[in-house]
Amino acid sequence: MIDPRTALRGLLKILSGGNRDTTKGEGSNSLSINTASAASNKPVIKDIYNITPDRAKEWYKSLLVDPYKNTQRLTSDVSVSSLETPDTAYRVDKTRYTGGAKPLHAIEFGMPGSDGTLSYNRDRAQFMKAKAEPGTELRFQQDYNDRLRRNALKAMLGRQIDDIRPGSSLRVSAYDSDKGGANREALYSRGTKGALAFKDGVARARREGRNTWTNIFGEKVTFDPKDLKKPLKDMSKQFITRYMLRMMRINPVVNAIMTGADLGQYMNENLEPTGFRSGRGEGRSALNDS
Repeated sequence: MIDPRTALRGLLKILSGGNRDTTKGEGSNSLSINTASAASNKPVIKDIYNITPDRAKEWYKSLLVDPYKNTQRLTSDVSVSSLETPDTAYRVDKTRYTGGAKPLHAIEFGMPGSDGTLSYNRDRAQFMKAKAEPGTELRFQQDYNDRLRRNALKAMLGRQIDDIRPGSSLRVSAYDSDKGGANREALYSRGTKGALAFKDGVARARREGRNTWTNIFGEKVTFDPKDLKKPLKDMSKQFITRYMLRMMRINPVVNAIMTGADLGQYMNENLEPTGFRSGRGEGRSALNDS
């Protein structure tokens, strides 16, 4: 019967390419397995997944280059124009009032419901947030779609705001029925560089020139609405490659060695008794000796 220690040392010798570790103080049978360990833990490419810019390009064209605005005139001096993502995930409505001395525009946006009203419906939002397993093709596609929707929403807001002429005013209130109003206010203010500054849940701004605004606190702010369109435009030019990886599969015994498992314990739990006897003990228990 072969001594298990002898078999183990032979396996280590194969894994290490036959190189002995001659470090002072180590026994002559101590072998280095660093190279084998590194190789075994190296991730390998399982598959490559590419996302072309075609979809983003179509969205950019439909929302910004040649947009279809659904415009409805409610009264002689009130009209509503809407922009909606191609997958109907988000819509931006702009109501224009012309009855006063200067036109006033009110913008609201969110997820359109079956009755046409805008909100941030929790059930639909949770459905859209459901994520596939990380590292899978479906997860990459979900993450890409989320990014596409967010950038499309920014682009639609940029388009609606940019259509406001100098001298006109803009009014925006953040949706708060789901208690997310405060966070949205901070995002809107940051995204417009302070042009949309909120007070008591409402932001008002007057467009003074091409890129100049006066916010609700009377502060002069420089903000170009076209900046909100750039992320979607950039996506319309991007080719994205994702590499799906997996770890190399190796023999369970070798895996125990590579991961630093207690070899004696592993052999005791996974191999049948051999009946081998040694001067230090019986059977596989000798594997725990140095």
